[in-house]
Amino acid sequence: MGKNKGIIGFVLGIIVAVALYFTDIPGLSHQGHLCLTFSLMTVIFWAFGIAQPGYTSGLYLLFLAVFKVADTKLIFSTWTTSMMYLIIGAYLIATAVKESGLGERIAYWYISRYPGT
Repeated sequence: MGKNKGIIGFVLGIIVAVALYFTDIPGLSHQGHLCLTFSLMTVIFWAFGIAQPGYTSGLYLLFLAVFKVADTKLIFSTWTTSMMYLIIGAYLIATAVKESGLGERIAYWYISRYPGT
């Protein structure tokens, strides 16, 4: 499955989205139904690593805007606030810790210091 993982994930995400779209869920509005469909498709894309998570998230936002799930001002409201700088900063710090191996070194140090507990 290693080489075909991306293709399998892409096809599976599309199949799940189409199947969920044509499934009737009582008590759920049309916008809620579309949001659930796009959310599950996006989660499958993330899980199978179809593309870098930023692109997958952008695709999700694009689907929400194109299919008018919510007002575009609401969908993209995070980008207009100062909270976006905190999110981008946290993402950059998390990536730096992962790429540098700092998290693993701290975990190994902690494990070696307290082996019996």
